[in-house]
Amino acid sequence: MAVDLFARMPKAELHLHLDGSLRPATALELARERGLDEGMTLAQMSARLLAPAQVDNQAQLLDAFELPIAIMQDAEALYRTAYELVEDVAAEGTRYVEIRWGPLLHIQNGLDLGAGIAAVLAGAGDASRATGVTTRLIAVALRSHPADANAAMARVAASFFDQALTG
Repeated sequence: MAVDLFARMPKAELHLHLDGSLRPATALELARERGLDEGMTLAQMSARLLAPAQVDNQAQLLDAFELPIAIMQDAEALYRTAYELVEDVAAEGTRYVEIRWGPLLHIQNGLDLGAGIAAVLAGAGDASRATGVTTRLIAVALRSHPADANAAMARVAASFFDQALTG
């Protein structure tokens, strides 16, 4: 009875990583299309997307993000993963979500930084309108990136503040 009540209650998700929230089936499909699947099955992909329960250091934790980031190197993948993430939280009863991602992580294959940010905003925005979930996005600057690259990312991201990019 209490479980049913909690399932029906409206929820807010305040710290959700885009590149840590791919659907395993989508990740496998996108990986296959991009030659990154290494012959994996869906079960193997699911396992690759999970961070270890215990780690000795942050580097071990970040290894779980390596494949999703490699998959999300083009506008199509960024749009789709953002859209599906909003759909997924809506299905769980979430009415407000803050999604964060590091835009500089997704330009390794030549994607324009602004195009990458626009793709995430478009996917999340379209899904937000389809589901009724209020969605806010946070473009994250990583300590591991050079300060000048982070400053450039912040300048580009600032041009999207009127489109649900809030930080």
